[in-house]
Amino acid sequence: MNNNASLDIMPDGTDFISWERPADFTRTLHVDAGHPNADDTNPGTPEAPFASIYAAARIVQPGERVLVHPGVYREWVRPARGGTCPEAMIHFEAAEPGGVVISASEVYDGDWLASAGWSASRAAAGK
Repeated sequence: MNNNASLDIMPDGTDFISWERPADFTRTLHVDAGHPNADDTNPGTPEAPFASIYAAARIVQPGERVLVHPGVYREWVRPARGGTCPEAMIHFEAAEPGGVVISASEVYDGDWLASAGWSASRAAAGK
């Protein structure tokens, strides 16, 4: 019996035995937009990662995981498929806690032009 005060002890003092098995992935795909060799035509290895999460989401299969390295990913992620059972889920995981940002916004680097011909007012509607 484990007498340490922790989450693995039941209220009656017996050990908690988890019925959940640790994940055992058949393959890990890597996404790293900051990697100098990153490209969406790559195989998704650590040395040749995908540049976007979308590229990995298109090919990942049940039982595999996608490890996303730190960066800002300006994209919409829509996996092509889901898992088939608890032992063969598709898993998306940040390589470092808090290091991944997924944003559907895009950076605008063009010229900003002032609007002309309109004004905002507090006029009551219908008057």
